[in-house]
Amino acid sequence: MRNLIDIVSKGGNYLLNVGPTVEGVIPEPEVQRLKEMGRWMDVNGEAVHGAAASPFKKLEWGRCTQKPDKLFLHVFNWPRKRSSSPD
Repeated sequence: MRNLIDIVSKGGNYLLNVGPTVEGVIPEPEVQRLKEMGRWMDVNGEAVHGAAASPFKKLEWGRCTQKPDKLFLHVFNWPRKRSSSPD
């Protein structure tokens, strides 16, 4: 999903290279991956389907996609919780 988000955030399209074996069967690992992606898209598809590139040049923690009047922030690297230090 990171590859998909990364590419969409830069204005590109992500093409999946999935195809059947010579016997006409799509391998089970590919079927499982497509199902996982489908579940993610059911919940988050608006953030990538028809979305435009990020208005930001670079984000240290992830990527951004956009639609009119909406920004979708995709956090890949959550900040670590800092311990409080006495002043």
